[in-house]
Amino acid sequence: MTAPITSDAADYVWASHVYLDHPLPLNFRDWNQRQLEDYCLHNSWLRFNFTNGKAAFNAIAELAALKVSPNPQEDLSS
Repeated sequence: MTAPITSDAADYVWASHVYLDHPLPLNFRDWNQRQLEDYCLHNSWLRFNFTNGKAAFNAIAELAALKVSPNPQEDLSS
């Protein structure tokens, strides 16, 4: 069964567009660590030259943590 998608999971999917040819699917949270790293390694853009899936996923996680609202007005109202 697929885990419910949270905004956090959506941020990872969004960030994966930057580093992967095929972004993470919405059910990536159901995968074990090896499945996740294999997917990231096999789908990473060649220009980033990741040597393993863990490095690719770490880059995605760092970008997901930095994601800001696409609507600047949302940030100002908080």
